Amino acid sequence: LGALVIALGLLVDDAIIAVEMMVVKMEQGWDRFKAATFAYTSTAFPMLTGTLVTAAAFTPVGFSKSAASEYTFSIFAVVSIALGVSWLVAVVFTPYLGYKLLDPAKLVSLAQKHGEDIYNTPFYRRFRATVTGCLRHRWKVIIATVLLFVLSIVAFNKGVQKQFFPSSSRLELLVDLWLPQGASLVATEHEVKRVEQLLAKDANVSSFTCYIGNGTPRFFLSLDVKLFSDNFGQCVIMTRDFAAREDLKHRLEQIFTSATGGYSHLHPHVSRLENGPPVGYPVQFRVSGADVEQVRGIAEQVSALMRANPHLQDVSYDWNEKVKSVRVEVDQDKARALGTSSREVAQALQGWLNGIALTQYREGDQLIDIVFRGQK
Repeated sequence: LGALVIALGLLVDDAIIAVEMMVVKMEQGWDRFKAATFAYTSTAFPMLTGTLVTAAAFTPVGFSKSAASEYTFSIFAVVSIALGVSWLVAVVFTPYLGYKLLDPAKLVSLAQKHGEDIYNTPFYRRFRATVTGCLRHRWKVIIATVLLFVLSIVAFNKGVQKQFFPSSSRLELLVDLWLPQGASLVATEHEVKRVEQLLAKDANVSSFTCYIGNGTPRFFLSLDVKLFSDNFGQCVIMTRDFAAREDLKHRLEQIFTSATGGYSHLHPHVSRLENGPPVGYPVQFRVSGADVEQVRGIAEQVSALMRANPHLQDVSYDWNEKVKSVRVEVDQDKARALGTSSREVAQALQGWLNGIALTQYREGDQLIDIVFRGQK
C-alpha cells in the first residue's frame, strides 16, 4: 500500500497526459482517430522515460545486500510493476477510450470561444511571459536554482533527523529483563514481580502483561520474539499516550541504571516497537576469534569503553556469564548393587534440578504438563 501511494502521482498522470493531448488536438479540429494516434506517438516515449527513471530510483533499496531489502524490495517491485502497467494503459487503452467517449463537435465548439489558438488565454499568457523571462535571464535562473539546491542540502543535513526505519508510533513499550546466566525461573519470577509492582503504581501505564521464561507472542510484524530461557523475563506495557510513553521510558531507564534502584544485578532493556527489521541495540560491535578467553576479555574491554562514553547507555553483550556445572561420576559397582543405572541417576538429577514431565492435565483443548522438580 505504501508503494502504491508513492507511485500514485505517476499512475494517474500518464493517463491524464494522453487524454489532455487528445482533447487539445480535437479542439484544433483534428478527427478522433488522428488525435488518438498523435497522443500515442507524441507522449509514449517521454512517459516511458519518466516511468523507467522513477523505477530506477528505487533500485538501490530493492537490491541492497542487507536485511532491510527484505522489506524494501516489495516497494521497488510494486512501484515498477504499477508504473509499467500504468504506462501501457495510458498509451494503448486510454486513446481507445478517448476515441470512444470524446465528442469532437463539443470540443470544437468550445475551441471557437477562445479562437484558433487555445493557449491564448490570460493564464497561458502569464505562464508564457514567465517562461520567456526565465529564458531571457537564464544565467540568473541557473545560479538561483543552484543556490536553492545547495541551501536545501544544508537544511536537510542540519535540520532533518535521518533514520531509515524510525521507531513505531504505537504506545507499547517493551521491558526485557536478563538475569545472570543460570538463574532459575523462580528468581526470574521474583524480579518480574518487582517490575510489576513498579508499573502498577505508575499513572502513565494503562495496562501491562509480563512473561517469565520467554517473550510475548508476535503481535507486531517486526517484533523480535525471544526464545525460552530461564533467566529471561519480558513486560509489554501499554501507555496512555505518546507523551506518557516517552516519559515512562525515560524514568524506567533512570531507575534501572541507578545504583540505588536495586536492579544493578540485572541487564534490563527498555525499547519501543520498531518499524522494519528488528535492530535491538542501535550500536553493535562483534568480536570474534579462536581463543575463547581472549575473545571474552576483548569483549569486556569494548564494553567498558562504551560504558565510559557519556553518549551511550544500556551497554551489554550477549555472551552471558559462565555457568557452574557438576560432573557426576557414577560408581557402577555400587549402582548395580543398588539395582540402578547411570541412566536412572541422570533422570533423577534432571527431574530434581530442571524438572521432568510426569503426566499431563487437560484443560479444555489444551494439555498442560505436570512437572516434578525440586524446590531448591
